[in-house]
Amino acid sequence: MTWHYAIGAEQFGPVEDAELDRLLASGTITPETLIWRQGMPAWRPLREARPAPVAATWPAAPAAEPRVFTPVVATAEQRLPPVDVEALFQRAAGPGRGIAIVDSLKRGWELVFADPASSIGVSALVILAMIGAGFVPCVGSIVQLIATGPLVASWYQYFLKRIRGQHTEWGDAIAAFSSPMLSQLIIEHIVTTVITLVVMIPVGVVFFVSILGAVATMAADERMAPLAVIGFAGLFLVTFAVMIYLTIAWMFALPLILDKHLDFWPAMKLSWRVANRYFFPLLGLLLLCGLIYLAGILALCVGLFVALPICVAALAYTYEDLFAEPPAA
Repeated sequence: MTWHYAIGAEQFGPVEDAELDRLLASGTITPETLIWRQGMPAWRPLREARPAPVAATWPAAPAAEPRVFTPVVATAEQRLPPVDVEALFQRAAGPGRGIAIVDSLKRGWELVFADPASSIGVSALVILAMIGAGFVPCVGSIVQLIATGPLVASWYQYFLKRIRGQHTEWGDAIAAFSSPMLSQLIIEHIVTTVITLVVMIPVGVVFFVSILGAVATMAADERMAPLAVIGFAGLFLVTFAVMIYLTIAWMFALPLILDKHLDFWPAMKLSWRVANRYFFPLLGLLLLCGLIYLAGILALCVGLFVALPICVAALAYTYEDLFAEPPAA
């Protein structure tokens, strides 16, 4: 029987059972390492996926003819089994799934402060990398556009690994840049940015023209001032609502690409469907995160390095609540 195994963001294999045992004995992999073989619906920890229990001591393979193992990155065809997007949606929308707004934030808070040095440190690296990308001479905006998707996905993945009890390290802040899904992460962020601009530019033009019209109306007749203010407020709310909807619609696309290895378009469509299914709970969660973000700004902006990790951890918990595989029977 042959297996594929994952170390960090890379997948290796196929290897035989004997080679898998040797890797265990040498410490290259552990019982928690994710493995997969043909016929399995998803990757599972080795301790769950092996067809028969392996000795607890993980004895080394016979030393008579030692084998030298050279890891080889799996080809695109070998890398992961096909993902059933519809099954993922049915899982997220199925019985027992949902979004607990306050509980997600509470768990996010607890996760961050269970290891504040790592949580805040990794988050600070992500934030500073996104900001720093914009200062690259001449091409800063392009570099920032390219780097933001992988950095945000890495941020999500770091907290997902913490939630799942997996080993984390500071290098997780840029882990997505060594992922086979890197190009899909970059494309997703570019596409969502372009779509947002295409939608928001006309809305912004209408908003700006309306401001000029309101000012002209009030200058011509002060009695029209209340109506002008009401119209201005209405357009502002419409603009704000469009921005919020677009933010919610694709909030799960990046973690779906990195975690489930979906291509960018299926990930965007799946995120949009799930966001529509849970729009109002997600809206409530996003607004509460906005208040936490505002508190971080008021704390001399330094508070952002605490506020943002809490929000991302809460969103990671929300993602896990919706898309995590059901416990094995």
